[in-house]
Parts: sequence; structure tokens; C-alpha cells
Amino acid sequence: RKRKGESSQNEGEGEGPRTGREMPNGPPQTLSEEERIKALIEEGVKRLERFSAGADEFWRREIERWNAVKERLRINGFLELVKVVEEIERYIAYVRDWFLNHNGEVRMIIETLRSGRIVVMRGEKSLSVVVNGVDMDLMIEEISDGVIVVMTFERLGRLVINVPKLIDGDAVALLKMGLELADGAPKKVSTAEARMVTANDWQVLLWMVLNYGLCGVRIIGVDLNKEEQKVKWEVVPEMRSIKHLPALMLKSIILSMDPTQLKILLLGGILGDGSVKLQQYRDQRAYPVIKLVFGEGKVWSAVAERLGLRPYLDRGKYVIFINGTKAVRFARDVLNALPERIKDLLSALAVEKWVRLISIAEMHFRGRYQIDINGVAFSVRVSKIGISLEHREVERDRAVRIYKQLKKRNYKVRLRRRKNGYYVVMRLSELSNDEVIKKIIRLLCMKYQEYRERGIYEKTRQSIINALKKRPLGSFIPIEGCCKPTPWITPF
Repeated sequence: RKRKGESSQNEGEGEGPRTGREMPNGPPQTLSEEERIKALIEEGVKRLERFSAGADEFWRREIERWNAVKERLRINGFLELVKVVEEIERYIAYVRDWFLNHNGEVRMIIETLRSGRIVVMRGEKSLSVVVNGVDMDLMIEEISDGVIVVMTFERLGRLVINVPKLIDGDAVALLKMGLELADGAPKKVSTAEARMVTANDWQVLLWMVLNYGLCGVRIIGVDLNKEEQKVKWEVVPEMRSIKHLPALMLKSIILSMDPTQLKILLLGGILGDGSVKLQQYRDQRAYPVIKLVFGEGKVWSAVAERLGLRPYLDRGKYVIFINGTKAVRFARDVLNALPERIKDLLSALAVEKWVRLISIAEMHFRGRYQIDINGVAFSVRVSKIGISLEHREVERDRAVRIYKQLKKRNYKVRLRRRKNGYYVVMRLSELSNDEVIKKIIRLLCMKYQEYRERGIYEKTRQSIINALKKRPLGSFIPIEGCCKPTPWITPF
């Protein structure tokens, strides 16, 4: 699986991107260890031979990719970064020549694999084959759903660049903190620098900008994926890593932040090891989903708790999950909070997650079981005592603003504080707006129909029927065990 601090250009599901990850067709777990080792060797030889045959073309495409980055930066006015990219292009050309001159060592590694002169590393649930060369090493690792093949370069020089200070302020510090906590390389006892290992060109540049000043940049290897090989970069700025701070100190810093700062911090984590997607829902709508996956860290748990989110456990990892209207609100809040210069930079770097986040922020979205009242999305809550409309906010000021806005429009509203936030509440029995009541009936009919088709929530279905029979809903629609369509109700 993905090693801490590594990421790839392809966005992953939930846990974020993984470098060198191979999809199914890896060695079956039912084989004996000898057969599994043989299968790993065969897979490693096949991928290494394919890479060696097209190595010149591979490095040429890498230079072209960075050239495209350079042109986007030039168009968007980041001329200082254009010079940085030009130095990186020259470094890639140097590495290409270095690799082609060491192609004989690649053939030697292939012969070593075939001869079986390998080192076998056994983990609790993993098995790896390692070949140590003079200037290159190769690791072939079996994982649950495939094979990872990584070629690393030893004694390859690095590039040192003096990165200009382009952006500054709290947002920079928060993005940097979030990105490092989620996707930074593990801290080293020997060094306190904020290391980042990645296969993303945008992440290389963003980490350099966030840690302006002298930065060491080095190509440490290539992930030999079955579909696409990718360069692995290590970026080591002079600035200190936040991971060297004690966990209690980090948590106290987070507890001192306001909700807007926490959202920018969370954005940094999502860019590093999260996902931003527009998925197809049952009714074929584009449904926004934002995720961040983390281990047993108290830091992200504290962030989630402060924002009214509840992480859940999935395959040994914790997931912060934001979807629907909450995702739209999160995206809009982040876009409003970030300085224009940072937004321009993320757009110029063509960060896929950022592009999707902008799309989500521009959505006019409300939940399937929500109604819109004066631009505010309310959920319809059915209980034994009746029906109410509820809108939740994490921030008290925003809840108060919505409460006053509806009061001015002569709605009978209440403001309630609960464990997970502030609620603006309206009771159905106190509603006098016929159009709102019709919206509620339409929504309840749709909810009842879906629950009945799926055979779930029998008690909720009965509560819906009981509510529809009573005033004020009963005066709008005839009931015979279930609501029926009328010219203005089309729930089926």
C-alpha cells in the first residue's frame, strides 16, 4: 500500500492517491510462498524490461509535462515560478542522461532477478522481493489486490532552488500544515525538515511555494505501474516539519482555530490524501462527495469534531466524509476564505481536486429529502410528536443570521443548540405558507415511495402516513393508505 508521504497523479478512493499501486492480476494469496516469490519476480522483470525499452521516451514525456506546467504558470502571471520550472526541466534532462548511461545496471538487475539472487522480506501480511544494485535498487511488493514495483536511484544528486516568496499569511500556514499532516513524509530523527515525497508535479511546486526559500529537489526513483510509470520526487525545504511538535501541542493549536481556519486546514489535508468527486446518485444527479482518510491521529479527529463531522472507521483507517449540501457549503466557504493569489496558483497548477471543488461550489444543490425556504435548505424530520423542518449550522453566528432572516419573513422559527451544532427549527403545525406545505407533501410522498420499494424503515413509513392524514397536510391531499399524485404532486 501507499507509503506515508507518497502520492500519485491519479486520485484514489477515500484513502487518497497511491503510487506504484497495481490493480488485480497480482499473485494469488493461495499460492505457496515459493510460487508467490516466482510470480513477483516474473512481474518485476516484465515491467522493468518494458520501462528500459522505452526509457528515452519516458523522460521526454516527463519534460513535456513540466513544459505544459510552465506555460500555464506563464499565462496566469506566475513568472517567478516559470524560472523554477525551467531549472527543474534542466534537472530532468540531467537525470535522463544519467539513467541512460546506467542502463547496463538495469540489465544487471534483470539478470539478478532471473537468477534468483534476491533478498526476500516478509511482513505480517506482505511479501517483498528486493534487489540492491550499485546506483539503483528494485523492490517488488505483493499487496492485497496487486503488485507494487518501485525502482529507486542511489547517489543521484539533487537540485537546490531558491524559491521566491509569492504568497503569505494565515492561509499559507494552514494549507501547509494540512498538507503535511495528511501526506508529508515520515519525520526523521536525523533531520527536522518538512519532507514531501510525491509523484504529482503540482504537489512538488505547491510544497516549494508553501515552504519558500532554499528547497532541495531530487528524483528518487520511478514507480513502475502496469498502466503508467511515474517519477517519484522528494522535496526537502529548509523549513521545519510540524510533525516534530508533540501531539498535545498540535491539538491545542487546532482548538484555538476558528471554523474558517479549520476548513482551510482540512482543505490542505484533502489535497494531499483525500478525494473530491462528483458521483452519480440513484436519480442520476451529480452528487458531491469529499473525503479525507487518516490513521489513529488525534489531530484530524479534533478538526472533525470542531467542524461537527463524525469520522468513521473503514478497513483500519478513519474517514472524514462530507457530502451533499454540506460538501457544497464546505467548498463555498473555502473559496471565500482563500486569498485570490492562492486560488490562482491552484488553478494554474491544474490540481484536479481543486477543479472539482470549484465545480461543487458552483452547484445549486440540495439534498433529496430537503426543501428550500428562502434560499435555506431544510430537512424534514418525522417523529412520533409530528413533523418539523430543521436546518443545522456548526457556527452560531450563521445560525443566528438565518434565524433572523426567516423571522423577518414572518416564519415562526426557533433556535436550538444541540451536541453537534445549532439548529433552526420550524414546526409544521405553525406553518401557514401553502406552497411550503405542498413541498413537504411532495417530499414525504417521495420518501415513502422509495422506502416502500426498498422494503426498509417500516416505522418511518407508518409515521409518514399518519402525518399525511393529519392537519394541515390532510386538507391538501386525499389519503387511502398512501398519498396519491395530484396535478402538483408527482412523487412516482
